[in-house]
Amino acid sequence: MKTYHFESIIQDNGCIVLPVYMENLKAHRVKLTVEDMDTNPGNPLNILADITRRYSSITEVDLDIDAIYRLREENYDRGIVFD
Repeated sequence: MKTYHFESIIQDNGCIVLPVYMENLKAHRVKLTVEDMDTNPGNPLNILADITRRYSSITEVDLDIDAIYRLREENYDRGIVFD
């Protein structure tokens, strides 16, 4: 499986034209993800404020990394992964 990244303009008839260097994909089954680059994503400050607001509303307790590593040192029961 190979991946390609390119930009194209959807023609009036709905066709997406591939660049010449991708001619080897003719008649291949492909999966497309379309990103509409003409849509206005909005004010970047509002987007950042929204991300910050959503991040701040996370109520999970932070992991105590020191305690996790202490327990690992005390209970080292991992088996050999590779011989």
